[in-house]
Amino acid sequence: YIVHFDLLKGGITMDMKEMEKQIQLWKDMGVLYENRETRKRRWKAAVPMAAMEHPEVKLPVIAVMQEVNSANEHLAVTETSYFYEYFRLAAQGECILVNFVLEDFEGNDILDDILQEAFELYPCDRSRVYIAGHSHNGFYALEYAIRHPKQIAAVATYGDPPGHVTTGNLPVKGERLEKMKAMDMPLINLSGMTEHTCMYPISCQPEYFRNPPKTGTPHPVSLEERVASWQRRLDAFKCPQVTEADILATRDSKNKAVRMTGIPSDKAQTIWMDGFELYIVDIKNNKGRYWLRMVAEENMPHNTTPNQQKVSWDFLRRFARDLETGEVIELYE
Repeated sequence: YIVHFDLLKGGITMDMKEMEKQIQLWKDMGVLYENRETRKRRWKAAVPMAAMEHPEVKLPVIAVMQEVNSANEHLAVTETSYFYEYFRLAAQGECILVNFVLEDFEGNDILDDILQEAFELYPCDRSRVYIAGHSHNGFYALEYAIRHPKQIAAVATYGDPPGHVTTGNLPVKGERLEKMKAMDMPLINLSGMTEHTCMYPISCQPEYFRNPPKTGTPHPVSLEERVASWQRRLDAFKCPQVTEADILATRDSKNKAVRMTGIPSDKAQTIWMDGFELYIVDIKNNKGRYWLRMVAEENMPHNTTPNQQKVSWDFLRRFARDLETGEVIELYE
């Protein structure tokens, strides 16, 4: 979209011809791109054209929590640029995208109504609904899954710390922690090695912060805080605990992914994609299932990348949710 700021009127207008070109671009790629409204809140859908022609074939859904601001409750430009790889997946006929977020937890519950409407409009597989979000929208995505554990099959968070940190809005303790421990929720977290909060490896003291931490920062500053935050993550996802000594031992691991992340893992690998290394560690839960994955991408700042989205889809699509029992179904290992 080309957006024009009208200072005299104090408003924002869109060049409709350019908007039509944008929508036509998606059609040429094989994607039906629609703007919709539910309870006076806007949301967007990207649906494979072929799926509309064959509604008997149900497709998984990725609900993307994407950036907003006070001028526009949903910025289509950042939505399509941040998660372009997800749109490519839709163009290939692999999934349906639903895009929506508000800047508060209660308002984000409108997504439940939006999904119900999407189920009526599009050929969605209700057992394979995934949710994803970047940065604080990753927190929103996980919070939505906590509130609707029988609706979401798996979660992808981007740019968030590997450990569970406590912020003013999201205390990882008490009732919220108990809710996480009570549910079964596969999760993949993907972030860059050069995030401004210096997340990896968690086995070391942060050497620098691009933005110096202030009082009350939600990001683990000391080694002790980083260790404690990772132990909270393991507790929340019902995985065997590790000690500080276990984490420190990763410094000397022969496995590069373990060394670079500082995370003791049951499986770890380094892969090469589009000129960058991605360090992937999998942690087995108490049932012996690999439902928790951390991914760190070499030389990447606080942004999601096509590589991360490809890796996230490889993880998410493994899972479905039994709509009657609420149990996780692992479609393949």
